[in-house]
Amino acid sequence: MADKAIGVYWTLPVKWAAVRELSDDAEQEHSTIRYQREILRRYANENGLRLVEERTFLETGPDRVSEFMTSELERIIRLACKTQAMVLAVDFAEIQGYRRNEDLRNLAATSDVDFRLLPVDPLLVDDWSFDPIAHFKDRKKTWKGWVAGKANRRAVALDKAKTLKDQGRSCNEVATLMNDEDIPSTTGIDWSAANVRKLLKANAD
Repeated sequence: MADKAIGVYWTLPVKWAAVRELSDDAEQEHSTIRYQREILRRYANENGLRLVEERTFLETGPDRVSEFMTSELERIIRLACKTQAMVLAVDFAEIQGYRRNEDLRNLAATSDVDFRLLPVDPLLVDDWSFDPIAHFKDRKKTWKGWVAGKANRRAVALDKAKTLKDQGRSCNEVATLMNDEDIPSTTGIDWSAANVRKLLKANAD
């Protein structure tokens, strides 16, 4: 049995909730990433494993596993083979299909290395607790509220875009200023010249 392990932590961007990048600040660490890290480190400690590498990934898109994640996982498999380490990851798919990563599941089933997907459970560490089931239920509820506010976001964005255009700003400048002022788009993605132009054209008087 291997006495070394590589930890894989990953999450998806949630653009409507302004989750677009991972923080290097431990105090601002993404809650699901911290949860995965705590689960894996606890498992490693309980099973006499030394974590020789930990890799954290933010996927490039909010709704699918991309070639980016696939290539990174392949690198991890090669590293595991070279160091004779097992690979550990948390399997969020057990929670009603949330954040299913088929690449992780396929690699766990077909890889020559010992690839273990750990189950999800509520976690209490010192003064921090995390219940993944409750977390994703709350996120879904928040998302419904976001969807309900789409018309208001469009109205606010349109008013700002028109004001800036009336000042002689280009669509590219409008996009930059709206991003700088954290004026959300209807979908949560960053403003670009193209979607500013589309917004103005669709709502032309």
